[in-house]
Amino acid sequence: MKFVTTKGNGALVGVEMQTTYNYLDMVRRDLAKIESLTAEEVEILAFNSGLITATAEDCSDSLDGKKHGRKGLRASFVETLQKKKEDIEGPYARHNSIDGVWVHKETGAFYVKGIVLNEMEIEPPQATKDPRVKRVEGIVVQLKNMISKKYKFESDRIKIYKLDNLDSIKKEDK
Repeated sequence: MKFVTTKGNGALVGVEMQTTYNYLDMVRRDLAKIESLTAEEVEILAFNSGLITATAEDCSDSLDGKKHGRKGLRASFVETLQKKKEDIEGPYARHNSIDGVWVHKETGAFYVKGIVLNEMEIEPPQATKDPRVKRVEGIVVQLKNMISKKYKFESDRIKIYKLDNLDSIKKEDK
């Protein structure tokens, strides 16, 4: 599917996206990549990446944590695989006549979810008075991001774009 939309930073972009994929298969493959990863190995990765403040508990939680805010990757993947389809789709419902388009259940806004094949900037971002403040992420999130980057999770390739309107979809894709 090809479409044009405005990103959150104000940039106008043309996007080509693959909207057919099996998310649960992607999660299964991602889980398999880290099934045997140990907290000790995460500690070594953390140290080598400069995250020397990571504790053994942080490293363990990054894989198997169950608490809110410290949920681990394996715990999240297993939870996702056990969810009902409706829970995985979250606040979105499939559009009734356009494949790949989702409708937000509360706002009615249109979205496209899929794997980005190409994104081309048509107009640069607009200068804003209040640029987004870069927030500092907790150590467990930093560890999970480090693991995700190292193991190149397939599920991380799924992106979602809000459509300005349905007319922004190229006619041959409707």
